[in-house]
Amino acid sequence: MIYILLKPLYTLNKNITEFLGIPYALPQTSVGRFMPPVAINSSFPEDFKNSHFENGSYQATTPANTCPQYIYKTNFSGNDFLLPTNNITEDCLQLNMWLPDNEYTTRSKNFSVIVFIHGGSFATGSGSLDPYNASILAANQSVIVITLNYRVGPLGFAYFGEDTDVKGNMGLLDQQIALKWIYENIGYFNGSNKKITIFGHSAGAASVTAHLLSENSHSYFSKIIVNSGAITNVWATISPRAALNNTLWLASIMNCTEGMNVTNPETLNKTAIILCMQKANSTDLNDNQFTTRDVEQPPLPYTYLPIYNDTVFFNGSLFEKLKNGKTKKNYSALYGRVSEEGSYFLPFLLGEDYGCGFNHTLGSDASINQCTGIWRIVLYFSWFKLGGFFNATFWANSLLGTLYTMDTRSSNRDKAIQIFGDFMFNCDTAQFAEISDINCTKKSYYFEFQKRSTINPWPQWMGVMHGYELEYVFGMPFRYPQNYSNDVLEYEQKYATRVMGYYGAFTKLETPHLHWDPFKSRSQNKCNFDNDKCAIIGDGLTSDNIKKFNYTKVITKKCYQLNRVANDNPPRFKLENRLYNHDEEEVKKILDNGFLSDLWW
Repeated sequence: MIYILLKPLYTLNKNITEFLGIPYALPQTSVGRFMPPVAINSSFPEDFKNSHFENGSYQATTPANTCPQYIYKTNFSGNDFLLPTNNITEDCLQLNMWLPDNEYTTRSKNFSVIVFIHGGSFATGSGSLDPYNASILAANQSVIVITLNYRVGPLGFAYFGEDTDVKGNMGLLDQQIALKWIYENIGYFNGSNKKITIFGHSAGAASVTAHLLSENSHSYFSKIIVNSGAITNVWATISPRAALNNTLWLASIMNCTEGMNVTNPETLNKTAIILCMQKANSTDLNDNQFTTRDVEQPPLPYTYLPIYNDTVFFNGSLFEKLKNGKTKKNYSALYGRVSEEGSYFLPFLLGEDYGCGFNHTLGSDASINQCTGIWRIVLYFSWFKLGGFFNATFWANSLLGTLYTMDTRSSNRDKAIQIFGDFMFNCDTAQFAEISDINCTKKSYYFEFQKRSTINPWPQWMGVMHGYELEYVFGMPFRYPQNYSNDVLEYEQKYATRVMGYYGAFTKLETPHLHWDPFKSRSQNKCNFDNDKCAIIGDGLTSDNIKKFNYTKVITKKCYQLNRVANDNPPRFKLENRLYNHDEEEVKKILDNGFLSDLWW
């Protein structure tokens, strides 16, 4: 198939060529809904005879269609900038590509490739969102950057059981077939399939780590970048049983189980149910997904998630694979998080019921924004993480309260931020990096992003929020300089250049910087990105800059305590020996010394 580009772009004094909306699988139709993606057969271009197919060539001029999803508009830019603005249709198995220097025609280089997988709780998001326009990153680092779309929500993660053709994890299979297409075709765009890095944020990061556990994905990439998430996070997966219950529940709401006894799945005519669901309106499916939630799931908004034990993607239990070291071995990894992972979620998941009401039009000192109900938050999370308040011991809940309420130096609001960040992201992601480092033959690196953007529209107290490091990764200070005041623009652009440099260097050289110490399961070093550290400031990496590299431990004492609680009060699943491969005496010393005596630092 021949792809016709829209036009060359010129940015940062470099030529960039963009190909938009390239299909990587056959278009989805009602017949294909819920089914695994089907690879493109280039011998049959008639499969793509639509508005983008002219004179034997595919017109790659329109951003990749966004997959159907629930859309909630708040009229607040801090939320709405992540809402899709382009075409939304089930024909969405497409990708966008930015090529540097317009040299794809000369075949003179083998560019490294970054493939970005968007987040959104496996329920929302799009690789075609404006904040993910990768033209600046491609130009600045001379790498090919690709963003892809995959099915989300019920359309991507419904599950009807192993006795049907809808065996779940379709969204992950979409990503996998996209990676296969990129691996097989990137050479035609002057990229090297031996230099492919998959990069994800949040649910996209969980997806990236999931591909480490799917053997069919292993050959399609050699490096990973993981920002704020892992497939082992408590929000990232559910059991097949829960997924089946949710899917049948939704089918009942959509009137697809009439005359059937839904309380006995063994007697259901699932073929008829699937046919009915394939004909249902996709907007209705997405809008009604919030009324279905299995009892084992934590009270989070989105319920349709990857199943952690399947026969199509993981081909087994991902947790057993991790425990037994059955992962990809030969890859380099760059892990990262932000310093206030939890703040973004306070207004969405807590609200006034938990003393964490939020009104973005008020200042940070307003009483509604103080998160005064800290103990209710602790109880909420003891259920969330440990499998239910009434299943956890009194000691467990007392320990949680001690961990997060006795620090008199922090406000209740800051404690809530830390609770959310630790429970939802930090501890599990750090432990995933730890066990992955043990199984991996190449080096890993870890960072914590601690710089708040000068144009962040959220209140100052919310700090460096989930997802806001991407503003620098994708070079927003260069794309929209008018959004920054004149007194900070040069600094923000310099900062973005440095951050893009770390990502680009890792992609091309397997290390973000020559003097950046690797993350090891024993040392657990993470580099802290703030206004002054990690050689961010300065025109060059002089010896003075290098001295600014600053490291702290990735896994905190609170994480050790939380894992101790989790071992005694197992949640819906349990990885044996959650403190992976740590020396028993070392762990005991950390726990004994850390509990109450030296916990706050």
